[in-house]
Amino acid sequence: MKNRFLLLALLGSVAAGAQLPQTPFGTVLRFENFASEFVPARNVDVWLPEGYDSTKKYAVLYMHDGQMLFDSTTTWNGQEWGVDETVSRLIAEKQIRDCIVVGIWNGGVLRHSEYFPQKPFESLTNAELEAVRQTLPANRQEQGQTFAPTSDNYLKFLVTELKPFIDSHFSTHRDRQNTFVAGSSMGGLISMYAICEYPRVFGGAACLSTHWPGVFTMENNPIPGAFLRYLEAHLPDPESHKIYFDYGTATLDSLYAVTQVRVDSIMRQKGFSPLQWKTQKFPGADHSERAWRERLEVPLTFLAPKIFYPKYEGNPIVWQGERYFGNVKKVESISFALEDSVRQNPAYDKQVIVFNEDWQVMEHVYFYQGNPSEITRPLYGIEMKPIVEYSLSSTGELGTLSVNEFNQGVPAWNPGEEQKFTGFGSIYPCD
Repeated sequence: MKNRFLLLALLGSVAAGAQLPQTPFGTVLRFENFASEFVPARNVDVWLPEGYDSTKKYAVLYMHDGQMLFDSTTTWNGQEWGVDETVSRLIAEKQIRDCIVVGIWNGGVLRHSEYFPQKPFESLTNAELEAVRQTLPANRQEQGQTFAPTSDNYLKFLVTELKPFIDSHFSTHRDRQNTFVAGSSMGGLISMYAICEYPRVFGGAACLSTHWPGVFTMENNPIPGAFLRYLEAHLPDPESHKIYFDYGTATLDSLYAVTQVRVDSIMRQKGFSPLQWKTQKFPGADHSERAWRERLEVPLTFLAPKIFYPKYEGNPIVWQGERYFGNVKKVESISFALEDSVRQNPAYDKQVIVFNEDWQVMEHVYFYQGNPSEITRPLYGIEMKPIVEYSLSSTGELGTLSVNEFNQGVPAWNPGEEQKFTGFGSIYPCD
């Protein structure tokens, strides 16, 4: 019975029917049997937040297992992600940018093959492939066919058919930095695969309870090694992408820690810093929609924080955290201001991160004991606190900039002191 339940969890049974979800917040629009040249037709549910306005632009979150997102009364196990509740609250609290959510239904018995990263699977030796196939459900059990991933076609459907449809029918930001993908378990794997295969399309991926084993055991399992080798070769540029991983410690999630530690090592080796990558452990959490619902806000606030755009063009200056950025017509003005501060306390270290309009890091200016120099990676103080912060007035003006000073990683500033600068211009909410 236990193994049967685990199998159902991975296959994502769709036997609950196709009743339209009832959501207390926002509106769900359903596109039934959305046709594709690459995968069988399936339902696509699009959630719009309260007050959706076609004159505004919205970020887009694409989520797998779309039938499990909004209404527990329509799901196979009586659980849901509570996406409408969480996203609505975070938007209202201005913790994340305005967005819509596209819930892509899974293919039932085809779910495992569609969500299993294809290139890592095909990199296995013939002997490894045969051993893995003995433990996996056939992709068409009633016809007795051999298991073979079809995730490349699934991603073609998502990128070349579904995304253009969404962008043409809804008021969306179409750029990479406002396009995200998320899922759990096998959905976590396909989210990882999506951002690696299509780095120009997706700017962020949330991989909850990523099912690194691919099957139900870690014993003599070659699949995690294949995933690790794939990541080493295909991770996207950390300067323009964000990736989130997490895992619990109960039920299926208890299998994930050993591989996740190795994934984290690869992330660091490839240059991902805490600004662009986050892995979080949730002790006691199991492998269920109930558990993912409880922590959904963590990946959302990491991937899509609320951004304020400047009123006029120029080189944006972004402080760590990426919640707000100011704008100065000359980058040198902020450098001079920091240099003045450094001269007063020459032993303290500071940094500035400069982004372009596409949110690509242009340079890091690091002041080491009074001497400015460019660096290739962000630096951090104790507990990863921002080195530079600033505040907004009630009218949205950038009025105060606080320089948090560090001496060899130890904070060395008076919390009551702050540096005041002018000339940054106004900041207002993103359209």
